[in-house]
Amino acid sequence: MRDVTMPVWQFVRLMVKIEETSEQYNDLNLEKLYGEWEDFWADLDARLIDAGNRSREEFANMMMHQEVVMHRLDDIQIALIRRELTALIKQIKKLSGETEFKDDKRNLNYEWREIEVFLKGLLGVEKIAGLKTWYG
Repeated sequence: MRDVTMPVWQFVRLMVKIEETSEQYNDLNLEKLYGEWEDFWADLDARLIDAGNRSREEFANMMMHQEVVMHRLDDIQIALIRRELTALIKQIKKLSGETEFKDDKRNLNYEWREIEVFLKGLLGVEKIAGLKTWYG
């Protein structure tokens, strides 16, 4: 078991992806993982909404400069996180390829690259099978 730390914005993306996957598939392990984090997720989401209502700067600071620590993750949980983030990277890359707006493309490319860096650190590998790294 190990602790995993990730930026708030990546945790938000992960939880939204888990919600999407759970709606499509009956995955008991994923549902269990979501259930374990659900109260924290609801609290974090409420705090993000409150921060956003107060100011854009406070919201941005919370999303980009604060972290979430997930304690005592087992191998199944790590595998689920890896699977969901890998699918998320593919989803974001697809959106990036479809958008015509330069700023949106830049932001989406930033997101998938940063999530890929996190995944590489999580897995302790240089390259993730099936994912190409683009530097531009």
